[in-house]
Amino acid sequence: MKKIKANSIFEGIVIGKPYLRKQKEIKIEARSLRETEIEAEINRVEKAIDDTKYEIRHLIDSLKDRVNKNELKILNVQFMILEDPVFLSDVKNKIEKDMINAEVVVDRVIKKYIKMFKSLKDPLYKERANDVSEVGRKIIENLLYLTPEKEDVNDKIIIAKELQPFELLKFYHDGVNILGIITEEGGKTSHTAILCKSLGIPTLIGVKNIMFLDIEQDKEIILDSRLDKQLVILNPEEEILKEYKIYEKKYREFAKEINQLKIEDVKTLDGEKINLHVNIGGDIEITQLKEFKCDGVGLLRTEFIYMENDKFPTEDEQVKIYEKVYNALSDDKPLIIRTLDIGGDKQLGYYDMPHEENPFLGFRAIRFCLKNLDIFKTQLRAILRAAYNKNIKIMYPMISKVEEVIKANEILEEVKKELENEKINYKKDIEVGIMIEIPSAAIMAERFVDYIDFFSIGTNDLTQYVLAADRLNKLVSDIYDPYDISILNLINHVSEVGKKYNKKVSVCGEMAGEPIAILILIALGIKDLSMLPSFIPRAKKIVKSINLKDIEQYKDKILNAKNSKEIKKLINKLLIGVV
Repeated sequence: MKKIKANSIFEGIVIGKPYLRKQKEIKIEARSLRETEIEAEINRVEKAIDDTKYEIRHLIDSLKDRVNKNELKILNVQFMILEDPVFLSDVKNKIEKDMINAEVVVDRVIKKYIKMFKSLKDPLYKERANDVSEVGRKIIENLLYLTPEKEDVNDKIIIAKELQPFELLKFYHDGVNILGIITEEGGKTSHTAILCKSLGIPTLIGVKNIMFLDIEQDKEIILDSRLDKQLVILNPEEEILKEYKIYEKKYREFAKEINQLKIEDVKTLDGEKINLHVNIGGDIEITQLKEFKCDGVGLLRTEFIYMENDKFPTEDEQVKIYEKVYNALSDDKPLIIRTLDIGGDKQLGYYDMPHEENPFLGFRAIRFCLKNLDIFKTQLRAILRAAYNKNIKIMYPMISKVEEVIKANEILEEVKKELENEKINYKKDIEVGIMIEIPSAAIMAERFVDYIDFFSIGTNDLTQYVLAADRLNKLVSDIYDPYDISILNLINHVSEVGKKYNKKVSVCGEMAGEPIAILILIALGIKDLSMLPSFIPRAKKIVKSINLKDIEQYKDKILNAKNSKEIKKLINKLLIGVV
């Protein structure tokens, strides 16, 4: 028996036979062209591109009534690559210049694009590298008239180096039942990861050397993607297999109960309300607002509006998007709009950010906005206009000093005067909050209370700045720990400041959606949590199963624990029978 740790994308317990999916390498042979063959070769590649477009369009059309239309935008991205005149021009020019066959040229052009996208730090653009790679492979397959082999993956757990969105949607289109997915590569923000969550397929990624392990395809394996497990068990012993079959049955029943909680309002056993908000940053998540009944949007990441555009969005364009999000909510629930948080790992393709040795400690978020007032003012105008007669609030990211808030508020007042003079309706008494993600802001939280209405703790960045551990760096993943005593004490300090001055304090990092963290944060006095939409039902299950007064008694034990391991062990006992 062998246990292998991994990273969970969608939670579940699956027992089944594996299907080892090894993608065959396409052999391409170079062939020199004569002058008279060039036109025919260009025609060949144009036809292959048209055939690829037809395949993608056909798949999109046939899935329209079966899959959320926003999920199909993943395929639209690939379609757009095929229609990009620059891409086609590059291929044509290379055929003419190098006088070599289309397969080789497409392969070289695709590799150039992949290298360019992978060199960018922004995960969104790195994901484009996978889209380009998949498109290139399909064009070459059509040039060589290759037909994909029939794969017997029905009712099996797919094990692959990487699985592409087109392949996954094709399986779904063909009615294939995939029990689970295990991959060596892929990120939590990848298109495939988004689809796995949406299609409800238990998935683990980051399983090193999975393709080189001795896996018998006629023997059952165990995929346990629960957040407190996140492992694969190969060649399980009979006792373990029996034990997991009981777990699997219970988890199915639990998943059914959780699914019913999507649209329910819940309170603790002693009648206390814990507000469960959502973090959103794209069209797919916006559409989930109606599916998962929440208490509002605790964080609208506006950078998605900028990153999915080819230019800075206009004031009117932003107003429409903010109104669209607000209208997707109901009952005048709050919408907190975070101003542009660009820089660090988030870049804009149409704006040259200055080169920095350490961009995470550099020119990003509020620092960028305060130096680019035209961009900042345009966004503030849009938010103020969209907020007219609505429960919309503004939040500044990456605040490190009180002076930054004072300056940002001064600019906000200037924008209000401009709108007043132009006789444009806007929200005059809009609430303003700040993200607590830099240690200085957490430590000096009390200094901010005269200038803001609420705090929102971003645990992702706060953790990496307190522990000096890049959350995207696998080499220090053992150091990056949001449950570290130092982090929890800072959260508690901000919570105490909020109580003292009657300022609402919420948590909107990944931590807010994790079962153990939910109980820890509630114990520390946090009653507003903001998470991914899909985490809302599970959070509701936890809230409705606890007594607030009982949980609050764990505060001192948490803050005085020796380490995070001790805290997790302590809180895990409370979760038994709940999740």
